[in-house]
Amino acid sequence: MKIYSDSFRKWFRIMEILSDAKDPFRECAYFNFLDSYIYFNSVDGIGRFKFNFEKDADENIPNFFVPISKLISIINQYDEVTLNDSFVFSNGKDKYKVATLIDDDQIDISIFENSYDNELEFSKEQLEKISKALSFVNKDDATAFQAVFIEDAHIVGMVKKTPVYEAKFDCSENAVIPYFTAKMLLQIGNGESCTFCTNRDDTNSQKIISDDKELEVIVSCNSEIEFPNIHSDSVVQSYTHNTPLKVDSSIFAKALDSLKPYYNDVLNAKIKLVLGDDIAIKVEDKTTDIERHIDYVEINDELKEKSYSISALKVLQALSAMKGKEFIIDLPTDDNKPIVNFYVDDSEHVLITRFKED
Repeated sequence: MKIYSDSFRKWFRIMEILSDAKDPFRECAYFNFLDSYIYFNSVDGIGRFKFNFEKDADENIPNFFVPISKLISIINQYDEVTLNDSFVFSNGKDKYKVATLIDDDQIDISIFENSYDNELEFSKEQLEKISKALSFVNKDDATAFQAVFIEDAHIVGMVKKTPVYEAKFDCSENAVIPYFTAKMLLQIGNGESCTFCTNRDDTNSQKIISDDKELEVIVSCNSEIEFPNIHSDSVVQSYTHNTPLKVDSSIFAKALDSLKPYYNDVLNAKIKLVLGDDIAIKVEDKTTDIERHIDYVEINDELKEKSYSISALKVLQALSAMKGKEFIIDLPTDDNKPIVNFYVDDSEHVLITRFKED
């Protein structure tokens, strides 16, 4: 029997992610010659993809399990390998005898017969925004926020407090994409496109299909994750101040980068922005007193002579998420309002909580 390596080379990283070295079956790929699929699974989900092979008429090799790490190391070296009924892989004089397991009851492939009533095909541009939103999600945060949220044609990624990333998202459906699912979605989409499937009757699993329809992955998910309430009037009012400071994105980022050796040693990487004829960026603690000045593009007069303490790392995260020569920092003049709004235009913004002034 000849087995061709093209599909394995394309999807071997997905196999590695959905495997478990602590389990003798979950560390393996399952060859199913009846439907021409390779199956693999872990506690996070199960995947399969079509593989190409040529079988001689008199061959009768049963379905079997083989360790993924060893299979990949063999098959990625060649365009094709030969498999005989003794489960020896070979190419020319090269031969590999690998321990295999035969037990069809150790994997449930019937799950792929389940239907999904909602399919969202994500484009390259949508995957880019999902990636941005995911960068604001902390997988170790409270369960309620371990997801990317798509609701009312907007996408949101956030942690328990801030920062929060929100952007317009061209999608008529609502969806909750848990952290691991979103990571798999980006891996399978590979910067191009893929399909995300959900089922209203089975909210504990979601399905991802590759653009070429060769790969399918079903992942388990937490059905208790709920949409964050960030579109209410009270929340919107909490970060809409109408007192903007406009800065040059490049100049501001370079200034923050130059100060990294100093604020990295300060609690919470805190910097202070002092607004006057220009912006003084200060890093201060008991042993440090640094001050760097940059010009602003525009400033609301109400902001002059005010100061704001904020995490430099979160500001850099906001800058990296938004593209534009200039960006706006909407700063509160009310000392009781802690949220600072960063944006380039109304298509996306990042919310950050500032520190209370001493």
